[in-house]
Amino acid sequence: MGGGAVWTDAIYPLSDYLKKSKPHVVYINDWGIFNVVRLLTEGQLPLQVGSDPLNKPSFDESARRILLDRISESRAVFVTHTDQNEMFKGVNAKLQTLATEAGYRREIVAEIADRNGRTIFEVFRLRPQRNGPTPHF
Repeated sequence: MGGGAVWTDAIYPLSDYLKKSKPHVVYINDWGIFNVVRLLTEGQLPLQVGSDPLNKPSFDESARRILLDRISESRAVFVTHTDQNEMFKGVNAKLQTLATEAGYRREIVAEIADRNGRTIFEVFRLRPQRNGPTPHF
């Protein structure tokens, strides 16, 4: 039968991908990823818990500022479950909405699948929109 929705064997290729890509900072935006990646990479990656401000029903000014600072980090990488595999439902949509409002677009750099070929994780960057509004805060 295998693991349930909380655990997936896609964590191994995700950890391998992150080790090879040597990111400047990695924001983990959903539950169930951070500690396992930290364990599998022996604490060698610059991981940050990214889900805290995204879990609030709405953004207060502090959460909004934190997220906008992260969005504007040109070398930041974000990791999350795909929409259908989110543990904290809605975190992807909240970040995407805020990024779009701030003039950024999502650029997928890797889609990580489990052994059955189902895409479980997305690794992405947020880039200023081309031919769109100037990023603002």
